[in-house]
Amino acid sequence: MNLSIENVAWFAGLFEGEGCISQDWRKEKRNTSGRLTPCYYIDISMTDKDVITKLHNLFGGCLYDRPPLKEGWKPQYRWILRKKSEVQALLSAALPYFGNRRAHRALDKLDLIELTHNYE
Repeated sequence: MNLSIENVAWFAGLFEGEGCISQDWRKEKRNTSGRLTPCYYIDISMTDKDVITKLHNLFGGCLYDRPPLKEGWKPQYRWILRKKSEVQALLSAALPYFGNRRAHRALDKLDLIELTHNYE
């Protein structure tokens, strides 16, 4: 993960317009009860494959391709960062570059990640 000032500022601008912090549910590590815990992840989707590829090259994560949903539409590309330590590092580094609304949302999610995550 390349957290240079330039890369983080670029990410923050892109994330402000195209990104979201989402949640799904996962089984906790070392848990035999089957209990699920929330998993927070960073998600950016768009039709610009080069931008999504740059995100992946700079910050890791996973890439997904989605074919056009309708005739005449472009394919969509999606980048997701799920690893707890990487999500925390990237959101924390980007905080100074976010607008007020996004910064408050990121701080709320960082608090929840710290309180609820039992996975890596």
